[in-house]
Amino acid sequence: MKGKRLCYFHQESRRLHPNRVGPAPILRDFPVLEDARSVQIALNQVIQALVHRSIDIPSAAQILCGLRMALGQAKSGK
Repeated sequence: MKGKRLCYFHQESRRLHPNRVGPAPILRDFPVLEDARSVQIALNQVIQALVHRSIDIPSAAQILCGLRMALGQAKSGK
């Protein structure tokens, strides 16, 4: 974060949704799940989609299961 106004998470969140007003989009611009930060961004998108009811609970559950696996892979360095 040296010399940056925002952390990676908030920078990406603002880049993907600069002036969000109203309902969240249906999980567009989903990040490549290559590290813990990208999993955090994806998790935030799923939560926002649930809050705005643009994704159903069974679909969110499947995505969250995949995010859990991706986070495990990222932590183990594989």
